Amino acid sequence: MSYSHSIILGIVQGLTEFLPISSSGHLVLVQELLGIKQPGMAFEIFAHLGTLVAVFIVYKREIWNMIAAVPALFNKSYRRVNDIEQRKAIRMIGLVTIASIPTAIIGILFKPIFETLFESVKTVGYGLIVTGFLLWAVENKKSGKKGILKIRPLDAILVGVVQGCAIVPGISRSGSTISASLFVDIERETAAKYSLILSIPPILGSALLDIKDFIQTGAGAMPLGHLGIVFISSALSGLLAIKLLLRILKKESLKPFSFYCWALALVILILL
Repeated sequence: MSYSHSIILGIVQGLTEFLPISSSGHLVLVQELLGIKQPGMAFEIFAHLGTLVAVFIVYKREIWNMIAAVPALFNKSYRRVNDIEQRKAIRMIGLVTIASIPTAIIGILFKPIFETLFESVKTVGYGLIVTGFLLWAVENKKSGKKGILKIRPLDAILVGVVQGCAIVPGISRSGSTISASLFVDIERETAAKYSLILSIPPILGSALLDIKDFIQTGAGAMPLGHLGIVFISSALSGLLAIKLLLRILKKESLKPFSFYCWALALVILILL
């Protein structure tokens, strides 16, 4: 794989991880168009770490507040917290934990099935159609009013289930979790924040599993220069994607992403 291929794949990973158009689907498609075989575990590790950096940069204050609030959970002093920011941090910890459980269960139980789906480009087309309908449907709802402190555990479970199903190539993780959040009447800015912070456990978990497999097998090794390019390009493009997503959610509609997903799906299903 050339340096230009590393740059392209890193940019695609970063942009599509957070824009509601499916990172896994676009990576499968781009690899098909460029004639690249699976880039391997090393690529996956550094691409995931790059996108994580983008999330940590944008939500560094919220993530730090969550880390600082962890000790309060163990001595149950969170029940007496009056500081609004600390209450939000504690609430976010709980909601992320609750949503991550069904995501992990789905990922573990159905991993062999999901892995076979990556072998077919047609699957990406069908997944993109689903993503388009999800984005279209929620934009026809009235704007939600639930802030972080009003989100219920059942809301978090639904978002977690949807996130688990987004392992299917073509179904956008960010698009599906934001859509699920808007469906249960979470306000748009909070939906974006929850979706992006919720991405940390699965992305980090996937990277850690890849690291374990890589250490054991050494499969998918890449030159250090390529890995550095993948990491930097995915981090920078991921940061750009998050900023763009937040701006769109605040002022614009998600429906243009629906049209994009449907148009790309037609191209894939007809021409590939």
